[in-house]
Amino acid sequence: MSLQDPVLGVERAWEFQPEATHVLPFNIGHDGGAGNPPGAEGRSATAYLWERVWEKNAWLTIIGRLMIVETREEWDVTAGTSVRRASMLFPRFHQWEGVTTIVDAVREEGVGNRYLIEHSAGSGKTNTIVWTAHRLARLHVDDEKVFDSVIVVVDRTVLDGQLQEPLTPDHRRRWEAGRWWCRFSPALV
Repeated sequence: MSLQDPVLGVERAWEFQPEATHVLPFNIGHDGGAGNPPGAEGRSATAYLWERVWEKNAWLTIIGRLMIVETREEWDVTAGTSVRRASMLFPRFHQWEGVTTIVDAVREEGVGNRYLIEHSAGSGKTNTIVWTAHRLARLHVDDEKVFDSVIVVVDRTVLDGQLQEPLTPDHRRRWEAGRWWCRFSPALV
């Protein structure tokens, strides 16, 4: 992670390649846009990073439950062959905050409430849903499992297709947490 100018904020990259490093923002957002709000009470605009994100339990949760190596099979047109590519998935700030907020609310309020996370196009809805479902499936309060199963219902065919593989028990075995029943159908909404 790199700390930039407070307005530009924080960027993250997991593999440094001179001339080819791909960095992504990890900012809170400000006035409906990119960057971070000015720091309050004399603090830096990036203080949230060490106060919230790098807090011991938050950072361990990110490393242990949200960072995932994703392997994809892609067709390399130049070589004319199939190639396996691996990339590190790391949540954006709004994804981490959304998942954490819902899990904390369920931990404190119990089951039976409704929660909403709003996402714009291309902002990571699929991964936010997957991370939230997996975290809720593994959630324990006072050493008691909170949910016997997690059911995800979506109202869009494209999102339904994107969620099929990541939510199956065989995918990402380290997330497997007991019984899963996943039924994805826009007709259920």
